[in-house]
Amino acid sequence: MTDLVTRRAALSASSFDPKTRTFTAVAATETPVARMDWGSGERVNEVLVIAASAIDLTRLNSGRAPLLNLHQAYQVADQIGVIRSARIEGGALVIEAELSGRDDVKPIADDLAAGVIRNVSIGYAIQARERIEGEGDGPDTVRVTRWAPAEVSLVPVGADPNAFIRSTGVTIMEPDEIEENETSPIAVRQPADRETRAERNRVAKIIELGRRGNLTNAEMENAIINGTTVEEFRAYGHDKMAEEAERSHTRPSMRPGAATFDNPDFLGRAVEDALFARMTGQVAEGPAREFMGRRFVDIGAELLKARGERVSWNSPDRIVSGMMTRGAGLNTTGDFPTILGNVMNKRLLQLFQAAESGASLIAATGTASDFRPQLEARLSSFPALEKVNEHGEIKFGSLNENGERLQIASYGKGIGVSFQVLVNDDMNAIDRSIQDIGFATAELKSKLILDALSMKLNDGKPVFHADHKNLGTGAVLAVQAAGAARLGMRKQTALDGKTALGIAPRFLLVPSELETTAEMFLAETRPAATGDVNPFAGKIQPAVEPRLTDPLAWYFFADPALYPVVKFLTLAGYGGPRLEVDQEFSKLGTSYRVTWHCGAGPVDYRGAYKNLGA
Repeated sequence: MTDLVTRRAALSASSFDPKTRTFTAVAATETPVARMDWGSGERVNEVLVIAASAIDLTRLNSGRAPLLNLHQAYQVADQIGVIRSARIEGGALVIEAELSGRDDVKPIADDLAAGVIRNVSIGYAIQARERIEGEGDGPDTVRVTRWAPAEVSLVPVGADPNAFIRSTGVTIMEPDEIEENETSPIAVRQPADRETRAERNRVAKIIELGRRGNLTNAEMENAIINGTTVEEFRAYGHDKMAEEAERSHTRPSMRPGAATFDNPDFLGRAVEDALFARMTGQVAEGPAREFMGRRFVDIGAELLKARGERVSWNSPDRIVSGMMTRGAGLNTTGDFPTILGNVMNKRLLQLFQAAESGASLIAATGTASDFRPQLEARLSSFPALEKVNEHGEIKFGSLNENGERLQIASYGKGIGVSFQVLVNDDMNAIDRSIQDIGFATAELKSKLILDALSMKLNDGKPVFHADHKNLGTGAVLAVQAAGAARLGMRKQTALDGKTALGIAPRFLLVPSELETTAEMFLAETRPAATGDVNPFAGKIQPAVEPRLTDPLAWYFFADPALYPVVKFLTLAGYGGPRLEVDQEFSKLGTSYRVTWHCGAGPVDYRGAYKNLGA
């Protein structure tokens, strides 16, 4: 995970007001600042884009962002004030800050008032960036196109010459208004070249020692900025290693569930939440905010670095190739294919549920343990209770068991996420594929349920048949015809042919052609007379199914949990369609397969009634 980056700058005279302990400062401009790119180990010129679309000012404008002393945040005393507000003005990020009134901060306030302290430094998290190749042997330029300031510090040395504590009435100059340094470069070129080479060697050696000693980016950067010699940094690294070795005997290693980006599971969940928020247009919360706005290649680089692999920003194609492979050949939570698969899976279920139609409402649900036909037992009504005799003897009756045989099958489809889609950061292409699959799985479920209504029961007759007393003659959907249908359901008897079940309709299933008619029929009304009362208003729920082919027929269905007519089965553990990684080494990018093991069939006729319509 990228550490918090800091940028320092030289300041002018202070605008500090001793009465309110407030001052205004230019915290950042688009002035290029030389930096070390920790991914490639190369020096680059970093440019912070100053624009409302580039900077997340939420924290600076919250009134809670700290004003720190030298970016130290190890104890409460390190906070010497608070950032009250931030704004973009004249191509610069300008802040309003307030110093603490603590006694230990008073010397700092005095130095600000006297103009002794002239430097500020901003700490920020990079969310998105682009790299521009340098000309000739010159360094590359990294434009930070999305970043989130987290804190501002008072520092003795600045890096951005255009960031300063404002004096009263100071204005921000345009670039062409700033006078150029007229010192001739010829007179200092040779010493400068020697100094540059020496500085480069120092920086390279510090980075090498830091990586070998597993030191943090912040520790290496502080050593580079503060002019620490190689020998001093080597000694510092030895001390850190000794301290860590001592702690390892008394302190356990990091808990697997630790809420830090060093924990692969925590990092993977944060990336997963960010990608899902981006795919659905939602706002990311918590740790996921760190990855909002980042490209696939940027996220992949973070995951690769978390696996201990070196990343070269000059080769985004290599980053994409690397991130689409699984660590140690395993399917782990920190692998990008797994993370993207989880995101696609959640999106698929979301779209599938949204696409479900009226057919899903009328079907009962259940699970199958395997792919063999299974008996869906249908029990008759419980035998009538009989009076207990004087000896307390209870007579036992028997249950007549009858049932239908249902069977599930496997259905599937593949989705390819190409190498080009990842390099181009085309989230829309991925989401479109998921949308297609989501609608296709909803279509499959509806088709299986509707097909079951046309199947024959074990008595050799279809669900709706005159012998089943659930098929009415053609009539327009109206109170009289609906009353006859309800009466037919109420009169249905159990398997003994005598016990009335008293079934009540719960759903009105209609084709799209009858949707408006059904809504009018079920609408609440204010009758002018008792005879105009709609007895079905508020009691029955409409279920519109565009896949019904007969534009006139309409149906009543009971609550499927009480009197199921059709049952939709899924394989145990596969309640919905499932998306899984199906990576092939011979192909660029990766692929996913969507599978669903399901089926449907009729289980009884008593809980439904069909009218042919007119």
